[in-house]
This record gives sequence, structure tokens and C-alpha cells, in this order.
Amino acid sequence: MNNLEIYKGGTKFFYYFEIVNKSRKRDNLISEILDETQKKLFLNYDDIQIGTPASRRLVDNIMHARFYKIEPLTPDECTSHKISQKDFIEIIPDENSVDKRLRNDFYYHNLEIKNGELDIINSWTLLRKKYKAISAYKKVDDPENWKPCKDCGLIPLVWSFNNGNSTACGCGENEYRHHSIRAESIMSYVTRNSGSALGYGHRELRDNWNTWVGTAEDVFSKKKESIPEIW
Repeated sequence: MNNLEIYKGGTKFFYYFEIVNKSRKRDNLISEILDETQKKLFLNYDDIQIGTPASRRLVDNIMHARFYKIEPLTPDECTSHKISQKDFIEIIPDENSVDKRLRNDFYYHNLEIKNGELDIINSWTLLRKKYKAISAYKKVDDPENWKPCKDCGLIPLVWSFNNGNSTACGCGENEYRHHSIRAESIMSYVTRNSGSALGYGHRELRDNWNTWVGTAEDVFSKKKESIPEIW
């Protein structure tokens, strides 16, 4: 597992399908009238064929359902559910808390996915400790477009707010005194442009960082020499 995979943090969302055909709705209505627990059915098969009735591999326990990391088209007679990585991890219980009769291949497949997500989360916890940055610095949304630091090898974290726009990596003395590449803040730009944010360079921090990695040039410092009022 490389730093980029760890930085991305695993799968942001998972998708699964629940059966919502007439038969299922009828049975749930009867259960509601009788004050019984409504039974849900989920899909569990690899090849989803749009237009084909969802009648193959139906399971009544969500930990046996098929989960997708990329949202597929919704099959007939189904409704699609989108859940977070955290919710998926909670849905799939650890082996020691599952009845042996329920530990089938479907469950173990999902457990393997869950453990992979936990490995990435734990790896990020360890990697985050290498950054010289306070908690205000967060991951970028597109780490694949940011070059790793030429010295420490880390993809930077960023702190972008009204009056600041800067990076942090693993270089420096501590979380308060560290190497940082900067770009003009949104308020600085608005102040210089009569209250307008039109034309503000939202990618400027990334471009400045990548330039520094490639050539060691500090673009913001040079810009500030010609426009001292920027911050």
C-alpha cells in the first residue's frame, strides 16, 4: 500500500440494493398490520442486468448483501442505498460476534473488504503523525494531482480559509514551525478586486506546490515581491 492509497483513505461510499417489488411491499404491509418486524431482502450477485427481474441470490441479512464501491445502474424492482465507509464498517460485524451458521462466503467476502478499509484507516493514522501540521490542515480532494514532497515524500495537507492558504508536509521542526508553500487567500484577492471573487485561482495553491516540488521556486514569495499587499 503506497502513500497515495493511504492518503485517499479507502472507499468513501458503498452502494447496495434492496428489493422493493409488489410482493415485498405487500408482505411488509401485512407485517406492519400484524405489528411484526418487516423483512428486507437484498441483492447479492455480481452481474446486474438492467431489465431483468431481481430474483437471483436474494439474502435477508444485510451483511450478506453485495456492496459496490462504484454506483452501478439500479436493477428493476430494486432501490439503491448509498452509505459511508464508516456505516459499511459498522454493518459488517467482526467474526467473533457472528453466529457460525451465518458465516457464509458472502459474509467473509464483505468482512475481507471491511478489514481492508480498516487497514487503510489505521495506516493513515500512523502516516498522519509524520506531518508537521496542526489539526486545521486537511487532506486535499484530488491527491493524485499533487506531487509528493521532494524531501519527505508526503502529499501535502492544506489549510485554506478566508485569510490563509498554505500547505504542510513532513518537513520542519514541529507542527507550528514547518515548511509551507502558500497561495493568495480568498479575502486578499477580494480586497484587491473591489469585493469580487471572480477569477480567483482556486488551483493556485496546488500549482504553487507542484512548481516548488519540480523547480524549488516559491511562486507566492515572488508574487508578493511585486504585490506586497497580498496575504
